Formats: sequence, C-alpha cells, structure tokens
Amino acid sequence: MFSSSLLLVLAACTDGVGFTGENDTPVDTGPDVSEVPVMGIGVTEVDFGQLTLGEYASVLIDVSNTGGANLVITAISVDAPFQVNPLQLDVAPHSTPQITLSVQP
Repeated sequence: MFSSSLLLVLAACTDGVGFTGENDTPVDTGPDVSEVPVMGIGVTEVDFGQLTLGEYASVLIDVSNTGGANLVITAISVDAPFQVNPLQLDVAPHSTPQITLSVQP
C-alpha cells in the first residue's frame, strides 16, 4: 500500500499586490483589485488515501481569478509520482477553471 498526500502550493506574481511575511496578509501596493488578477485555489492539501502500487487516482482542483485582469500561470509542477494537467493556465477575470492532479504510485 502507498499512502499519498500532497501539500499544494500555487503562486502567481503580479504588479500591484504583495504579501507581508506575517500571516500572508494582502497589502495594497498599487492599483485596486479591479485592475489586477487575484488568484484563489480550492484546496491546499490533497489526500489520496491508501493506494496500491499501480493504482491511479485523480482530483479536480478549482483555480479562481476574482480580480479584474487575466491571471497567467506560466508553470505548474509537482514531484513524482504526482502529475498535473494542464502545465500552464490562463484564467480570465471572474472565472474558475480546473486543473487535474493525479497520482499513480
């Protein structure tokens, strides 16, 4: 049996929004939110539970943009045995596409 979980971290940088080192509190450093992308993710941790070797499991994860500009994610990567699709993502303002996270130990 293979016990698998993954802490998921996606990061996107944009002019106008920053984060402090304390509690990741958003800080307004420029234009208002209507002029920049604002990324959100549906989960921060995925637990696939107990899998046997060779068994495949996947989940869909929401990636939202509640801001007023396109969010461009140029690279999404995970370590083996995890896989993610797509590897890049353009998220229009006020939309929530999904990425697929899978594992096959």
